[in-house]
Amino acid sequence: TGLTITHAQYLFSIPNTYLYSDFLVHTLDQFFRCSIEDENTSLMAMDDVSESQWIPLKEVDPTLFGLNSVRQGVIRFLELQKESDKKTTHI
Repeated sequence: TGLTITHAQYLFSIPNTYLYSDFLVHTLDQFFRCSIEDENTSLMAMDDVSESQWIPLKEVDPTLFGLNSVRQGVIRFLELQKESDKKTTHI
């Protein structure tokens, strides 16, 4: 992404499997909430993706994520964010 991470908070993990060369590979997808050094730094697609972009949380659609574990992770993250927002507004 070209971004410098200043803080990473582990949120959760979701197990998954991927078929690679006719071999089932077991993985553990990990999800983090990160703070970046400079919000004005341009987000760049690197060698592992074709494009990168910022999306406001209210516009994130989990159904657009192709991998089931990532889709589940996005849904879970958005639920955690809603809970956090509720706590913040009630303080």
